[in-house]
Amino acid sequence: MRFVDFWISKIIIGGHGGALYNLIFTLSHPIIIEFQTQIEIGSRPIFWWISHSTGSPYWRIYGEPIGINMNVPLYKLEQVLNQALNEDVHLLFNF
Repeated sequence: MRFVDFWISKIIIGGHGGALYNLIFTLSHPIIIEFQTQIEIGSRPIFWWISHSTGSPYWRIYGEPIGINMNVPLYKLEQVLNQALNEDVHLLFNF
């Protein structure tokens, strides 16, 4: 995804990592959903900070690490999307 795509996005969903730094380019206050493993819990909440500073609602979903990949249960994503699309929430939520 190019940083220009972040300007017009309504929802941005991605794994914890460098590509999410493009959140600084958001103009439309999109809903941010970050996937993270329990192993990364000690990491700094940088993407929450960026989301908060840009006025974007932020959600975090924990997945299970599988090698270098991550398994995220679809029911969790569905729950978050249902809540995020029906609420104006600007807090950190963990699922």
